[in-house]
Amino acid sequence: MGAEFIVSVFAASTVGGVYNLYGAVLGGCLIGLAEVLGTSYMASWLGPWVIPYRPLVPLVAIILTLLLAPNGIPGVNWRRLFTKLRASRSKGERRGAAAEPNEAYLDAKSGRPGPPSSGERTS
Repeated sequence: MGAEFIVSVFAASTVGGVYNLYGAVLGGCLIGLAEVLGTSYMASWLGPWVIPYRPLVPLVAIILTLLLAPNGIPGVNWRRLFTKLRASRSKGERRGAAAEPNEAYLDAKSGRPGPPSSGERTS
């Protein structure tokens, strides 16, 4: 009976962090959801022959965790990660804003981009 659950328990402790109790609980919830939802999605997509391969989902989670965040989820510096994401997103917005506006959408009176003030498009 215990041999069936050992992979899921080990994956939960690896994902949640070995020395963090709250992280282990969070890892258990994430691994449980990933195992059940991943297996049901793959079974609906590929067929019911995938169901016996359910223990592979936690193994993939262990591999991804050890490659991307070796200390588990609590060991990730989330503030730095979100700062980098926010900075890269703002760079993308600045690049898009620097593009020249389409002349077909210039306002006839002010010459600014946007819909015409008279309600009709100018060409």
